[in-house]
Amino acid sequence: MIILRKYSSKVVGELVNHPVLFMKHLDSLNDVSNTSIPSNEISKYIKSCIDQRNDAMLGKLFEKYILYTGPDELIKKPIIELNNGQLFNMIKFFKLMNNVKMYSKCVAYYTTRISKDKNKLMEIHENSFRDKIDIYINKLGPYEIIKNGMFTKFQIYKLQLNNDDTLINALSIYFNENKIILNLKICKELYLMMHGINTKPYKEEYSKTLNPDIQMARIYRSTIKKTEIPDPLIIEKYNEIINNSDKKTHLRQKLDHNQQKHSSPVPFHCYPFTLILKLLLKVEFTPEVPVKLLQFIVMECGIKPDKPSLSLMGQVLRKTGNDSMADMLDNLYKA
Repeated sequence: MIILRKYSSKVVGELVNHPVLFMKHLDSLNDVSNTSIPSNEISKYIKSCIDQRNDAMLGKLFEKYILYTGPDELIKKPIIELNNGQLFNMIKFFKLMNNVKMYSKCVAYYTTRISKDKNKLMEIHENSFRDKIDIYINKLGPYEIIKNGMFTKFQIYKLQLNNDDTLINALSIYFNENKIILNLKICKELYLMMHGINTKPYKEEYSKTLNPDIQMARIYRSTIKKTEIPDPLIIEKYNEIINNSDKKTHLRQKLDHNQQKHSSPVPFHCYPFTLILKLLLKVEFTPEVPVKLLQFIVMECGIKPDKPSLSLMGQVLRKTGNDSMADMLDNLYKA
């Protein structure tokens, strides 16, 4: 039964077809915890939101009345119970709308139901990881998630997804639509960015490569921001550094010999190389790229290509007409 004030059950049954009005009605109730909504009405509401592509209203229902915490923020039981079918429809819809926040919350809610099934839980986590990557690719573009460090943050190179077609296809569309012919410089940059190199550092990040005064100013600034009433001495020191900052270096500098000895080297991986080779099969590139890129990977990054990358390298070389070297790599792959 629907226990609602102001409206009859028939009227409320109609309201579920109008998500904004229905949510306004729920919000107007004084004691929403005494509200019970049948499953078929919830299904209608979910369908209405999906048909109208209104992820905001569906997200509001989920956050406010399914993940209900109450006015005192104490955890209580959900006001609205969802069955798995309804929950799956919401998850698919939030993915379609590239709403990563609500997608993540729905998946997390579902995992609480299957927490005892370890195999199912692992499958859900892996699928949701792929879905999040797809969402970010759709929202930001494939090149941007590599450039801004998300590729590294999500540690895609460690997971080595079997299904990386989404990223490769999106990258190939990006380069083809922008009529970008991949040269050695672009391929090197892609490889390095896939390891988090050349990405923008966090403002308050500690770095040995910064001028010590500028580094200290960042620490002061972070303290000032986090303190309600900052120490006047800290503010004074911060202003003193900033006022003399024209003579300082704000950018990362090349490490000196001593810093290099105390800095751990960036571990390179073969997987990004494999991704670039897959990309080369779908885009235009300058003839010298395959061989020079292989030299860069081996000589400068210290990477030993694995069998899948050797096989792909052979395909890329055949694309350039270098069949003899491709045959040689094929023999290495089969060995």
